[in-house]
Amino acid sequence: MASNSADPSPRSWSAPSPAANGPAPVEPDLEREICAAFPSPVPVTFPFRTRELPRISADDQDKLMRHMQAGRPVVITNSSLCAPAARWDLAYLGKHMGSGPCHVYTGPSPTFRDFDPAKNQGGYHFDTPITSSQRTFARFIDMLRKAGGQNKFHYLQQALNDTVGARLVQDYLGFDWEWLRSIVVALKWGALNSNTLFVGPPGVHTPMHYDEYQNLFAQLQGSKQCTLVPPSQFEAMRAYRFVPSAYRLL
Repeated sequence: MASNSADPSPRSWSAPSPAANGPAPVEPDLEREICAAFPSPVPVTFPFRTRELPRISADDQDKLMRHMQAGRPVVITNSSLCAPAARWDLAYLGKHMGSGPCHVYTGPSPTFRDFDPAKNQGGYHFDTPITSSQRTFARFIDMLRKAGGQNKFHYLQQALNDTVGARLVQDYLGFDWEWLRSIVVALKWGALNSNTLFVGPPGVHTPMHYDEYQNLFAQLQGSKQCTLVPPSQFEAMRAYRFVPSAYRLL
């Protein structure tokens, strides 16, 4: 989960996200084949001190709610929120995603900068750093297989709704929506408005940026390092100083 933090400390928090329901399953041959084609990710370091996010079990609901109501980010452990998705490896997704199009982003480096052309209200010249296309998930897997030797990186970002395969919809409906709604209501986050699947090869990352909504992030396979900076340090991040307004970068 990433939420606005009220902590005035100049330090950021940094911690790898755990799997949604304990350790990820043993990596299938497909994942192993694709990962072998990419260089090992370099650990992210910063010129300032960081500390791990606190970890609170979903079983300790009272402690978890007190922490979140204070506006502090947290790693939630022992959660069954996305338990049916624990089997979502590439082979499973390739079989059950369906033949519908997915949003695939392609770039020359593992850095994927998020941008919104609609926010370039001044009409400034803006060279997009990545391209987007509509591909089936099977085609995305094929692109990943070939990308390692082409100096290309591909990243999938797909909304989970009734456009995906029936089996994934069934898994999706099996998420713990009652628990999630109780969290959203208690924290006054507003209506649930999106659910997105992210898939990428080793080393893919987005630069420091801000989200425009509260979110809960569930790691299903592999690992992810997230670094959060408290709002009190917004000025130090020099938002928009050297980048077009189309970016949501800090």
